[in-house]
Amino acid sequence: MAAQAKAPKSGQHQVVLDEESIASHKPPIPDIAPGPGDNTEEIVKAIGEFRKTHTRAQTEQLVHDWYNKHDSLLARATSENQRISDRESARQKVNAYGYDNYRQAQANYESDVRAGREDYQRIRENAMLAGKIQQSLSKVWNQLRSQGMDFDWFKLRCGNSYCNQ
Repeated sequence: MAAQAKAPKSGQHQVVLDEESIASHKPPIPDIAPGPGDNTEEIVKAIGEFRKTHTRAQTEQLVHDWYNKHDSLLARATSENQRISDRESARQKVNAYGYDNYRQAQANYESDVRAGREDYQRIRENAMLAGKIQQSLSKVWNQLRSQGMDFDWFKLRCGNSYCNQ
């Protein structure tokens, strides 16, 4: 039985990860780089390379899909920050009276402090992400416009609305 378990089994596929297999799964337009780096030049270059071998409609569709992905990330971060702010406002309106004892009130207070710290950290992360996406989309939008690709659907989001309507 041990020999059978070690024997190679037919019909099983092996996945080999190398530069070629990784490159074949990369999207034509790279995502906006997380963190402090700026890859907008790489993004615009990739769009330009795609444009050389595809029609305007194909290029526009590719850019539109890429834009929608990043715009939805921005919308989610903004929306989550709004929900956190609303929750914090509701938490502050709750009356601190009505507890059966001091320990119950103290436990609730400590829970609120922890939740407030976690909310603050999440709001900060979302704001950094939103700023990064807004800045990158703005740079890409300006570069595309300068190359004659002024898409009417490419809007820059500011909060829950769009800045360049």
